[in-house]
Amino acid sequence: LWVAETVLRKHGRPLKARALVNYGIEDGLFPATGLSRTPQKSMQARLSIDILNNTSSIFVRTSRGTFFLRDLLPSNPTDEQAELQVYTAERHAPRPSAEMVLCVPRRVCERFLDFQGIGHIGVENPLESLQDDQFEYIARVLAETDDASKQVVTYTVIQHQSKILSFRRGLYNRAANFLRGAHCVGFGGHVNEADRDLFSRYDLGIRQNAAREISEELLLPNGRPY
Repeated sequence: LWVAETVLRKHGRPLKARALVNYGIEDGLFPATGLSRTPQKSMQARLSIDILNNTSSIFVRTSRGTFFLRDLLPSNPTDEQAELQVYTAERHAPRPSAEMVLCVPRRVCERFLDFQGIGHIGVENPLESLQDDQFEYIARVLAETDDASKQVVTYTVIQHQSKILSFRRGLYNRAANFLRGAHCVGFGGHVNEADRDLFSRYDLGIRQNAAREISEELLLPNGRPY
Protein backbone atom coordinates (compact mmCIF):
# COMPACT_ATOMS: atom_id res chain seq x y z
CA LEU A 1 0.00 0.00 0.00
CA TRP A 2 2.91 2.33 0.68
CA VAL A 3 4.17 1.72 -2.87
CA ALA A 4 0.74 2.53 -4.31
CA GLU A 5 0.48 5.76 -2.32
CA THR A 6 4.00 6.84 -3.28
CA VAL A 7 3.43 6.20 -6.99
CA LEU A 8 0.02 7.89 -7.06
CA ARG A 9 1.35 11.01 -5.33
CA LYS A 10 4.25 11.20 -7.75
CA HIS A 11 2.13 10.86 -10.90
CA GLY A 12 -0.96 12.67 -9.63
CA ARG A 13 -3.44 10.70 -11.71
CA PRO A 14 -5.47 7.48 -11.39
CA LEU A 15 -3.60 4.31 -12.32
CA LYS A 16 -4.36 0.64 -12.75
CA ALA A 17 -2.66 -1.97 -10.60
CA ARG A 18 -0.26 -3.03 -13.37
CA ALA A 19 0.93 0.57 -13.84
CA LEU A 20 1.36 0.99 -10.08
CA VAL A 21 3.56 -2.10 -9.97
CA ASN A 22 5.58 -1.11 -13.06
CA TYR A 23 6.25 2.40 -11.76
CA GLY A 24 7.09 0.98 -8.36
CA ILE A 25 9.65 -1.37 -9.90
CA GLU A 26 11.15 1.44 -12.00
CA ASP A 27 11.56 3.60 -8.90
CA GLY A 28 13.02 0.75 -6.85
CA LEU A 29 10.21 0.84 -4.29
CA PHE A 30 9.89 -2.94 -3.98
CA PRO A 31 12.46 -5.08 -2.15
CA ALA A 32 14.57 -7.29 -4.41
CA THR A 33 12.78 -10.47 -3.31
CA GLY A 34 9.44 -8.98 -2.33
CA LEU A 35 7.33 -9.57 -5.46
CA SER A 36 4.90 -12.41 -6.01
CA ARG A 37 4.50 -14.20 -9.34
CA THR A 38 1.54 -11.96 -10.23
CA PRO A 39 2.32 -8.65 -8.47
CA GLN A 40 -0.40 -6.73 -10.32
CA LYS A 41 -3.06 -9.10 -8.96
CA SER A 42 -1.62 -8.81 -5.47
CA MET A 43 -1.62 -5.01 -5.74
CA GLN A 44 -5.23 -4.92 -6.94
CA ALA A 45 -6.34 -7.31 -4.21
CA ARG A 46 -4.61 -5.33 -1.44
CA LEU A 47 -6.10 -2.04 -2.63
CA SER A 48 -9.57 -3.54 -3.10
CA ILE A 49 -9.60 -5.08 0.39
CA ASP A 50 -8.38 -1.83 1.95
CA ILE A 51 -11.12 0.16 0.23
CA LEU A 52 -13.75 -2.43 1.20
CA ASN A 53 -12.83 -2.93 4.85
CA ASN A 54 -11.17 0.33 5.88
CA THR A 55 -13.69 3.14 6.22
CA SER A 56 -10.85 5.65 6.47
CA SER A 57 -8.91 4.28 3.49
CA ILE A 58 -6.82 6.85 1.66
CA PHE A 59 -7.53 5.03 -1.61
CA VAL A 60 -10.55 5.20 -3.93
CA ARG A 61 -11.54 3.74 -7.27
CA THR A 62 -12.25 6.19 -10.06
CA SER A 63 -13.30 3.45 -12.47
CA ARG A 64 -13.18 -0.32 -12.62
CA GLY A 65 -9.67 -1.46 -11.70
CA THR A 66 -8.33 2.10 -11.50
CA PHE A 67 -7.14 3.59 -8.21
CA PHE A 68 -6.39 7.06 -6.88
CA LEU A 69 -5.88 8.91 -3.60
CA ARG A 70 -8.92 10.36 -1.88
CA ASP A 71 -7.19 13.60 -0.89
CA LEU A 72 -6.19 14.26 -4.50
CA LEU A 73 -9.77 14.19 -5.78
CA PRO A 74 -10.97 17.67 -6.80
CA SER A 75 -13.73 19.03 -4.57
CA ASN A 76 -15.49 20.64 -7.55
CA PRO A 77 -14.44 18.71 -10.65
CA THR A 78 -14.60 20.43 -14.01
CA ASP A 79 -15.87 18.73 -17.16
CA GLU A 80 -12.31 17.67 -17.93
CA GLN A 81 -12.04 16.16 -14.45
CA ALA A 82 -15.36 14.32 -14.58
CA GLU A 83 -13.62 10.95 -14.37
CA LEU A 84 -11.99 11.93 -11.07
CA GLN A 85 -14.90 10.79 -8.92
CA VAL A 86 -15.35 7.89 -6.56
CA TYR A 87 -16.48 4.76 -8.36
CA THR A 88 -18.30 2.11 -6.33
CA ALA A 89 -17.53 -1.33 -7.70
CA GLU A 90 -20.23 -3.97 -7.91
CA ARG A 91 -19.78 -6.47 -5.10
CA HIS A 92 -19.11 -9.95 -6.45
CA ALA A 93 -20.44 -12.97 -4.61
CA PRO A 94 -20.12 -16.69 -5.29
CA ARG A 95 -23.05 -18.47 -6.86
CA PRO A 96 -25.27 -20.35 -4.41
CA SER A 97 -24.13 -23.91 -3.82
CA ALA A 98 -25.99 -26.66 -5.66
CA GLU A 99 -24.83 -29.45 -3.34
CA MET A 100 -27.23 -31.68 -1.42
CA VAL A 101 -26.34 -31.69 2.28
CA LEU A 102 -27.16 -34.16 5.04
CA CYS A 103 -29.86 -32.91 7.43
CA VAL A 104 -31.72 -34.15 10.49
CA PRO A 105 -35.12 -32.88 11.64
CA ARG A 106 -34.59 -30.44 14.51
CA ARG A 107 -37.17 -32.22 16.69
CA VAL A 108 -35.19 -35.48 16.42
CA CYS A 109 -31.82 -34.13 17.56
CA GLU A 110 -32.96 -31.64 20.19
CA ARG A 111 -32.36 -34.15 22.98
CA PHE A 112 -28.58 -34.16 22.42
CA LEU A 113 -28.05 -30.79 20.75
CA ASP A 114 -29.41 -28.38 23.33
CA PHE A 115 -26.48 -25.94 23.41
CA GLN A 116 -24.52 -23.50 21.25
CA GLY A 117 -20.80 -23.95 20.68
CA ILE A 118 -18.44 -26.88 21.26
CA GLY A 119 -19.32 -29.43 23.92
CA HIS A 120 -18.53 -32.96 25.02
CA ILE A 121 -21.44 -35.36 24.61
CA GLY A 122 -19.58 -38.65 24.83
CA VAL A 123 -17.31 -40.71 22.63
CA GLU A 124 -20.06 -42.29 20.56
CA ASN A 125 -21.61 -40.50 17.64
CA PRO A 126 -25.15 -39.56 18.76
CA LEU A 127 -26.34 -39.67 15.16
CA GLU A 128 -25.77 -43.44 15.14
CA SER A 129 -28.79 -43.83 17.41
CA LEU A 130 -31.06 -42.43 14.71
CA GLN A 131 -32.80 -44.40 11.98
CA ASP A 132 -31.91 -44.05 8.31
CA ASP A 133 -35.34 -42.65 7.50
CA GLN A 134 -34.70 -39.78 9.92
CA PHE A 135 -31.99 -38.37 7.66
CA GLU A 136 -32.48 -36.63 4.37
CA TYR A 137 -30.43 -34.72 1.83
CA ILE A 138 -31.65 -31.20 1.16
CA ALA A 139 -30.37 -28.62 -1.30
CA ARG A 140 -27.97 -26.48 0.70
CA VAL A 141 -29.53 -23.23 -0.48
CA LEU A 142 -32.83 -24.41 1.06
CA ALA A 143 -31.33 -25.97 4.17
CA GLU A 144 -29.70 -22.65 5.08
CA THR A 145 -33.13 -21.11 5.62
CA ASP A 146 -35.03 -24.16 6.90
CA ASP A 147 -35.44 -23.88 10.68
CA ALA A 148 -37.06 -27.31 10.85
CA SER A 149 -33.82 -29.06 9.86
CA LYS A 150 -30.32 -29.20 11.32
CA GLN A 151 -27.43 -29.54 8.88
CA VAL A 152 -24.72 -32.07 9.71
CA VAL A 153 -21.35 -30.29 9.64
CA THR A 154 -17.95 -31.66 10.62
CA TYR A 155 -15.45 -29.50 12.49
CA THR A 156 -11.94 -30.77 13.21
CA VAL A 157 -9.54 -29.03 15.58
CA ILE A 158 -5.87 -29.85 14.91
CA GLN A 159 -3.62 -29.73 17.95
CA HIS A 160 0.14 -30.15 18.33
CA GLN A 161 1.20 -30.29 21.97
CA SER A 162 -0.20 -27.07 23.46
CA LYS A 163 -0.79 -25.32 20.13
CA ILE A 164 -3.94 -25.29 18.01
CA LEU A 165 -3.74 -24.67 14.28
CA SER A 166 -5.75 -21.61 13.25
CA PHE A 167 -6.38 -19.62 10.09
CA ARG A 168 -8.25 -16.58 8.86
CA ARG A 169 -11.13 -17.03 6.43
CA GLY A 170 -11.14 -15.27 3.09
CA LEU A 171 -13.71 -12.67 2.11
CA TYR A 172 -14.93 -14.24 -1.14
CA ASN A 173 -16.87 -17.37 -0.20
CA ARG A 174 -20.34 -18.72 0.51
CA ALA A 175 -20.01 -18.39 4.27
CA ALA A 176 -22.35 -16.16 6.24
CA ASN A 177 -21.27 -12.53 6.39
CA PHE A 178 -20.21 -12.76 10.03
CA LEU A 179 -17.79 -15.59 9.17
CA ARG A 180 -15.98 -13.84 6.32
CA GLY A 181 -12.53 -12.80 7.44
CA ALA A 182 -13.06 -14.53 10.80
CA HIS A 183 -10.22 -16.14 12.75
CA CYS A 184 -11.00 -19.88 12.96
CA VAL A 185 -9.56 -22.74 15.01
CA GLY A 186 -10.99 -25.66 13.05
CA PHE A 187 -11.61 -27.09 9.59
CA GLY A 188 -14.89 -28.50 8.39
CA GLY A 189 -17.88 -28.32 6.15
CA HIS A 190 -21.24 -29.75 5.24
CA VAL A 191 -21.62 -33.51 4.89
CA ASN A 192 -23.03 -34.14 1.42
CA GLU A 193 -24.17 -37.04 -0.74
CA ALA A 194 -20.70 -37.65 -2.19
CA ASP A 195 -19.25 -38.32 1.28
CA ARG A 196 -21.37 -41.42 1.83
CA ASP A 197 -20.01 -44.28 -0.25
CA LEU A 198 -19.68 -48.05 0.10
CA PHE A 199 -17.00 -47.71 2.78
CA SER A 200 -18.59 -44.95 4.85
CA ARG A 201 -22.25 -45.86 5.02
CA TYR A 202 -22.03 -46.85 8.69
CA ASP A 203 -21.39 -43.25 9.82
CA LEU A 204 -23.27 -41.43 7.04
CA GLY A 205 -19.98 -40.28 5.50
CA ILE A 206 -19.12 -38.05 8.46
CA ARG A 207 -15.51 -39.22 8.87
CA GLN A 208 -15.09 -39.24 5.10
CA ASN A 209 -16.24 -35.63 5.03
CA ALA A 210 -13.86 -34.61 7.82
CA ALA A 211 -10.93 -36.17 5.94
CA ARG A 212 -11.96 -34.47 2.69
CA GLU A 213 -12.32 -31.05 4.28
CA ILE A 214 -8.89 -31.27 5.91
CA SER A 215 -7.22 -32.43 2.69
CA GLU A 216 -8.81 -29.55 0.76
CA GLU A 217 -7.36 -26.98 3.16
CA LEU A 218 -4.00 -28.47 4.18
CA LEU A 219 -1.12 -29.96 2.21
CA LEU A 220 -0.24 -33.03 4.26
CA PRO A 221 3.05 -34.93 3.76
CA ASN A 222 1.29 -38.31 3.78
CA GLY A 223 -1.66 -37.26 1.68
CA ARG A 224 -5.29 -37.37 2.74
CA PRO A 225 -6.02 -38.33 6.38
CA TYR A 226 -8.26 -41.29 7.24
